[in-house]
Amino acid sequence: QANIVQNFIGIVSPTSTKNPFFLSAIQQLEEVVQIYRIEEIIFCSKDVPSQEIMKWMTTLGATINYKIVPAESMSIIGSHSKNTPGELYTVEVKYNIDTPLQRRNKRLLDILAAIALLISSPIVLFMVHQKGGFIQNIFSVLFGKKTWIGYSDSISTFNLPTLKQGVLSPSINMGKLQLEEHTVQRLNFLYARDYNWGKDLSLLSIGFGQLGN
Repeated sequence: QANIVQNFIGIVSPTSTKNPFFLSAIQQLEEVVQIYRIEEIIFCSKDVPSQEIMKWMTTLGATINYKIVPAESMSIIGSHSKNTPGELYTVEVKYNIDTPLQRRNKRLLDILAAIALLISSPIVLFMVHQKGGFIQNIFSVLFGKKTWIGYSDSISTFNLPTLKQGVLSPSINMGKLQLEEHTVQRLNFLYARDYNWGKDLSLLSIGFGQLGN
């Protein structure tokens, strides 16, 4: 009724676990916040002691919104202020990348980026690591055999909308972090679900030197 929708990213285990159902164990909460760019965390006081909740709130800082669900509550509805309507949390599985408009936008961006890189290749060649692969990738993208940004090749994408093989993947902006398989899968999922052409531009700029891979 308030027309407020929040995207639910996932659950962090209150104990040490490698169960792929969870984003991670709570010991890696700071890394989870960084990887998924978390804006709000909901703590359950039944599973996480108040002292540990306070520790994490101090560690992560005031840029994150926090909620604490009482042990006896079965609801995740709340408000930051008595003067604002409550937020409603929903799990939305609608892939932007699967809409005709975003498919066209992605293909158009691929072509324009490939043409721009081809024209500027005498200069750009000095900025990429594998020069032969870079030229080959430009023509592969132009002829529709590849896309500049696709899913990680090493991870199953069975339930996701199909994409051409990518030169780069959504995990490129994680730098040298050693990501677990379920983390890479979730990054692929978030890329497909929340896709817009700005994401591709951002990932292209981050992984510019690796366009010859």
